[in-house]
Amino acid sequence: MLWPLSAGDTPKQFIQFGTEDSLYIKTIKRNNVLCDKADDQLRKAKLSADIVMEPSCKGTAASIMIACFMYPNETFLLTPSDHEISDEKAYAEAVQKAQKLAEKGNIVLFGIEPERAEHRFGYIKDGKTVQFVEKPDAEKAQELVDDGWLVNSGILCFNSSVMMHELVQFPPDQSIIARTVYENIRSGRATHRLCGRFMGEMKKHDIDKSVLERTTKLKCVKGITGWRDVGTYESIYEFRNRKEGGNLSINIGDSFGCADFVDSSGCMVLNNEQDVVVVQTGGKVLVAHKDTDIMQAMKKLEEY
Repeated sequence: MLWPLSAGDTPKQFIQFGTEDSLYIKTIKRNNVLCDKADDQLRKAKLSADIVMEPSCKGTAASIMIACFMYPNETFLLTPSDHEISDEKAYAEAVQKAQKLAEKGNIVLFGIEPERAEHRFGYIKDGKTVQFVEKPDAEKAQELVDDGWLVNSGILCFNSSVMMHELVQFPPDQSIIARTVYENIRSGRATHRLCGRFMGEMKKHDIDKSVLERTTKLKCVKGITGWRDVGTYESIYEFRNRKEGGNLSINIGDSFGCADFVDSSGCMVLNNEQDVVVVQTGGKVLVAHKDTDIMQAMKKLEEY
């Protein structure tokens, strides 16, 4: 969690983290290169890509189902927009491998060699039969890493008709609502901002639990290097270049004898501090050790 930098009105996908592009724009650019033919055809036809907006978060299963209704029998590349991938050549090669597997009726996961065990991620066991475990506890995560499991990057490649077949176990009433939402888009009775009345009736389901943990169609592609999930301040510190002495400063921050992450929209001075995160934004200030579980700290804050 990246509070207070990332909050309800400022998702981390749209933060630049001291670089020219936000994580969202980087994701678009990274994948746009792989879609040159499709992009050229869209431009020649003077068409733009579809953007479908949910009025509320209903988990990944609902949004994937609606997208599959919209584009039947198409190859999908589903990718988070809050990741950093520095080796784009390796990424492109992995996507090409995944596309070939998806065209054969597989649901393809992208596995990452773990640097350490983290309970924030799902894990994949590659083999003739691919196994998937969603976000185990810390002890189990360490066991999986020791046993050679890979981190699930959250990137998926699949044919929409195959995914729809797997989603038949999705609660029937939910799939009916998803179909109704889609029909409203197709018929022009609603814009691409999905109908709040129908979406409000849907329950929250993630694709991990709905499909990935039970399907027999999983395949795994490896080879992506330079991948980083930007979900903690420590991960930002790891993927950004540090100054001499180990400091990372974004925007205006004066630090002396300090190590780690500083973000400030005003003047801030730190002296002889080590392994700390200091963030000042929008009238909020966070000072914490870089390993602090910000989510747990926020839960305690909500109690007051």
